[in-house]
Amino acid sequence: MSEGAGDPGAEGIGELDLLCPQEDVVARLIKQATHQPIQISLPGRARQNWPRDDEGPDFIEDCPSCHRPVRGRTAAIQANMDEVINDGNEHRGQLVLSWQVGD
Repeated sequence: MSEGAGDPGAEGIGELDLLCPQEDVVARLIKQATHQPIQISLPGRARQNWPRDDEGPDFIEDCPSCHRPVRGRTAAIQANMDEVINDGNEHRGQLVLSWQVGD
């Protein structure tokens, strides 16, 4: 649980783990302060603001454990992150993405 969980004054912050279907963490969306943008943390890479400039309508990344690409609709991921950061009681969430099949 993130610091400040259950603290109504902590609304507007949160973390959302993006998981592959086998529940490995592919990426983590992080909002550490209400005045800061959402950032994405990917294993072995520097944090970036999210959605990234090249994100498009689909989020596609390789699972670092399964070595298979996963996909999720950027708008759906954003909606889940919005729920997490607007929840006054719980500031962590998880979203299971789908395997990417074809193009």
